[in-house]
Amino acid sequence: MLISFRFSNYKSYKDETIFTTVCGDLKDLEENFSQIQNYKLLKSSIFIGANGSGKSNLIQAVQKFQAILQNSINIEKQKSYPHEPFFLDEKTKEKATFFEIEFFLDEIYYRYNFKIEKDATISEEYLEEKEPNKNKR
Repeated sequence: MLISFRFSNYKSYKDETIFTTVCGDLKDLEENFSQIQNYKLLKSSIFIGANGSGKSNLIQAVQKFQAILQNSINIEKQKSYPHEPFFLDEKTKEKATFFEIEFFLDEIYYRYNFKIEKDATISEEYLEEKEPNKNKR
């Protein structure tokens, strides 16, 4: 189950942007969230915003992340990943684009992130895995 997706320096997004399914102290509508370990997560979410506010670019960031993951088995074959930095600032063209996802799979927490450098290579790839804490149950 998705916890969060974050990215920065991608298309119309300069600064770090976080999409999260963590729901604070929501007491009503308990059927709309799941409790996994210490996380209360929404089962569904929607994007709302004015035309031109970046909804499509957020979806495209998720799609780009997904495409890179799907091709990760052949990462040696595909050594080039198009760098699409924030386009309204010349300085950001020199900086990497960052992607990160946090999720649970079979109650194991995962966090995976990487950067796409200006030369279209992936750098600083990182995967964290944490087994559930059996003592807290």
